[in-house]
Amino acid sequence: MELKKPIAIIPARGGSKRVENKNITEINGRPLVCYAIDVCLESNIFSEVYVNTNDDAIYDVSQQCGAKAYLRPEEYATDTAYIIDAIKEMINTLGFHGEDVGILLPTSPLRNANDLINAWSLYQKKKGSVISVCEYETPIQLAHFVNKNGELEPFFPNDYKTTTRSYGHRCSYRFNGGVVFNCAEQLLKQSNLIGDKPFPYIMPEERSIDIDHPYQLELIKMIIKSRG
Repeated sequence: MELKKPIAIIPARGGSKRVENKNITEINGRPLVCYAIDVCLESNIFSEVYVNTNDDAIYDVSQQCGAKAYLRPEEYATDTAYIIDAIKEMINTLGFHGEDVGILLPTSPLRNANDLINAWSLYQKKKGSVISVCEYETPIQLAHFVNKNGELEPFFPNDYKTTTRSYGHRCSYRFNGGVVFNCAEQLLKQSNLIGDKPFPYIMPEERSIDIDHPYQLELIKMIIKSRG
């Protein structure tokens, strides 16, 4: 029997430091948070789409773009607060304990409706949490840190000595902010969004830019504008 439709939660805190008002910055005439709302509605797999925020402007914009808005308590909106804790508070307050949940970061606006549909299908098939990922551009086995003497030193010396060629190492992946599917009860047990041994939904790097710095925002603007 097919699972009932999940709910979508888009956590969008106000007060971004590196990119001011990031979540409502306009890209091609549309606020950033609305791209996450749009793709949720386009996918037609969610029963409800919520934006979880602490910001009045984001709250209003989200409703204008077709989502329901939820105002999180300020204690879950500080620079040191974790997204998972804001999600848990919302689940408990709104009584979503028996629901399946899709979580989308608004800072990853290049995901498309098929990504959500395919990740949801994988979640139904695997019956376990699914997160969207993309491959690291450079293998983590080639990463360095600066030691106390100011010298570069490899994090993984044995792997580094084996070969410095990218294709000589196992692929490694990062969460790209596209989507997380999980059941509410499991999310309440986790200390972060990823959890323990989720299944990967692998996305291409070109749809996996997660805005954390101004240059990434400008890059996203160019990409979306070029799409018309």
